Amino acid sequence: MVRFFLTARHWQIFLVFLFGTLNANFTYVDEPTITRVVQVIGILVSFSWVLFVGLGLYEHLPKRIHFSYNLFVINFFICAAAYTSIMILSDGEGMTFDGLAALPMFYLVYGLVYIFTFPIRLL
Repeated sequence: MVRFFLTARHWQIFLVFLFGTLNANFTYVDEPTITRVVQVIGILVSFSWVLFVGLGLYEHLPKRIHFSYNLFVINFFICAAAYTSIMILSDGEGMTFDGLAALPMFYLVYGLVYIFTFPIRLL
């Protein structure tokens, strides 16, 4: 799968993102459970591109260059789990956090920034 994302043409990546985006915005009128499952799958497909590109680029780094790949993977799964749980608990409407509950959300913002900048820094 990593090799696919590293050797894919631009139109193939576009199709993957199109599939993920369409599924993330898809709604079944009478089936809220199926709607949430399809939306979560769509977002995870879109996020998986960043994970696979980061993994593939990290494997091609020279041995003398060191980046924290474990932090990248941990942040990816924390953000994916947080997004999935928020989508399930809020029925897709989103949630507002204030007070002490907002502190973990600041870490999630940091995690998202780290996830999306990791492949950029490897280049």
